Amino acid sequence: MIRFNHYFYRTNVLYSCRKVFLLPYYLLQLRSISLATEEMFKKSYKLSIVAVLIIVVFVFAVGFMLGANINNLRPYLVTLLLHNDDWHNEIVEISIPSSYDGNKQKVMAYHAKGKNRPLIVSLHTWGGDYVEYDPISEYAIKNDYYYIHPNFRGPNSNEISCCSDMVIADIDDAIAHMIQNGASENAIYIIGLSGGGYTLFCTYLKSEYNAKHYAAWAAIADLEQWAQETRIRGLSYYDDIMACTSEGKDFNSRSPIQWPIPNVIEQKGLLSIYAGIYDGIDGSVPITHSINFYNKIIEATVRDTAPNKVSVNEKLKLLEFRQPLGHYGKIDDRAIYLQKETPSVKLIIFDGGHEMVLPFAFEDLMRGGK
Repeated sequence: MIRFNHYFYRTNVLYSCRKVFLLPYYLLQLRSISLATEEMFKKSYKLSIVAVLIIVVFVFAVGFMLGANINNLRPYLVTLLLHNDDWHNEIVEISIPSSYDGNKQKVMAYHAKGKNRPLIVSLHTWGGDYVEYDPISEYAIKNDYYYIHPNFRGPNSNEISCCSDMVIADIDDAIAHMIQNGASENAIYIIGLSGGGYTLFCTYLKSEYNAKHYAAWAAIADLEQWAQETRIRGLSYYDDIMACTSEGKDFNSRSPIQWPIPNVIEQKGLLSIYAGIYDGIDGSVPITHSINFYNKIIEATVRDTAPNKVSVNEKLKLLEFRQPLGHYGKIDDRAIYLQKETPSVKLIIFDGGHEMVLPFAFEDLMRGGK
């Protein structure tokens, strides 16, 4: 079992430059190297820190001299700092023209060796972009499934991101490209963690494609709610939310919880929603986002909502006691605290935090949540 924790990938400079920072340090621990070699690596370690600081200061200085808003430079900083060599050598970077404005969207992709194979669409996290390493790609290659990790306007820190019309168009363009290159249009599987789960909710409601299964982990549903939650806790996401919603004027238009349910919703594949019970305490997205979006879909797809919705009483018990509300079994070795499902949507609150549990997440995605 692997815990794919969003925060590990958000440590930006330290994560991306880990080899530069830590290699000299680890080498210093080898007792067998000479004192002269130790001294050389000590100097190398200091120089590596100075070099990284110079790069960061230089980028910010250029932005200041040009009079640019730092949010305009952020996508370039994210690409610089998050890019790493963990991607499998069969994953390639390609560019796809946008049907919305003609701009080229960069993506990471794997083209299966066989034709008409399933397509996995994996959506990057809130502050990431297409180069942010995605462990789902390894499972796609192992099973020879088409795979794409689109950019859809990069980090959610400006008005062209945060589930804008451009974002939905970019995701549809990425799917169309893979179908044109051999992927099956009838076997599309979409998955996202955290900000990726947020974009998944938006894709579920607005994409022109119907996936066989949608899997959202630790997802955000309501930007107005999340703005207040992050403001109170002093999290940097608050500034992102304000930047992409015109200082709060566009909360509703960027929040899937506020969007109308399309008439074709019952024709879409199963939507599975997963949330760790401790998220919101040791993570950034409270479980109420997942619960509220689940209830929204229930209200649109089930005639008798009472037995299927998460009641106010159930929600309060989960938030107050963080204990299982019944015997629901486990996912991997994690106890399930609450599980509700219909043919259209499934909700699982499990023993965990702000995370995606692998390999369960991949296996569950491909078997359609059953």
